[in-house]
Amino acid sequence: MASALPELRAGNVGNKTRPAGKEGREVTGITHAFAGLASGMALVSYYEAAPDVTALMLTASLIGSLFPDIDLATSKLGSKVKPVSTLIHYVFGHRTLFHSPLLLFALYGTAMHWVPAYQMYWLAFSIGMASHLLLDMFNIKGIPLFYPMKKRFHLAKIKTGGSIDAFLSIVFAICALTPLGRLVF
Repeated sequence: MASALPELRAGNVGNKTRPAGKEGREVTGITHAFAGLASGMALVSYYEAAPDVTALMLTASLIGSLFPDIDLATSKLGSKVKPVSTLIHYVFGHRTLFHSPLLLFALYGTAMHWVPAYQMYWLAFSIGMASHLLLDMFNIKGIPLFYPMKKRFHLAKIKTGGSIDAFLSIVFAICALTPLGRLVF
């Protein structure tokens, strides 16, 4: 009997810089940003946050949605902190630790332990980061779901700049930036 859910596929994790011309295999930074904002909007709506808290939560979810790609100096966030990004990439490579649920849970747990007063913002950051990881599972490169195990898992084969990526950007933008997004969440 065939399952209605996509098959979870595994591949090997590489620790090397991607070759030139291979950028077209991942979800774009703008799609990640809109997904993070849409996720943040859902959180804000759920908690009925005040406007000042809303702005900070959406900023945190946006940063969280771009954070996993800090291991790549050409990414939206990595390009803003190139020395840090270059060092992270040198030590870990791309799509290893920074694309793993392990780091997501470690960051959230550590933040909740040491700075619990900012729990709403850490939750927003984590939701944004989780949206990035989920989206990256929808392309062939996948993510190291059980890092430090070297297998990557993916659910589909979405390409950067492709029609599905563009469609997702539009859907997430509508959810994040319009009153319709408030109705959805």
